[in-house]
Amino acid sequence: MALYVLLKPVNKNIALLFLLLNLGGVAVQCINMLNLFSAVLLLSGADYLKVFQADQLQALAMLFLDFTQKWVYGRPAILWCLAFPLGYLVFKSGYLPRILGIVLMVECFGWLMYPFQFFLFRAT
Repeated sequence: MALYVLLKPVNKNIALLFLLLNLGGVAVQCINMLNLFSAVLLLSGADYLKVFQADQLQALAMLFLDFTQKWVYGRPAILWCLAFPLGYLVFKSGYLPRILGIVLMVECFGWLMYPFQFFLFRAT
């Protein structure tokens, strides 16, 4: 929110786009945390989990961790591509270093490579 207020005088629409992309990425990551908590709950040793064998619980916990790593972290990278609007705003602002804006815009393409490498170089 502070960056929105700081960069709103440069271009209000792009600053709002940056804010919305940032909020979307944060929302996806917060929902993703439920998978990590599920893995911890499976290995907590609660009484209602005693009906499962230890290797079954470990396999289920690994399923949640694997889902988090392989399927969820790459998808919000499109939302985390907020570096491009932020970089553009920093570049145009005049009161922040222009090189920082260029680095942020280049970083956007690095984030875009992350989900594409999952599909192009898929390990079985």
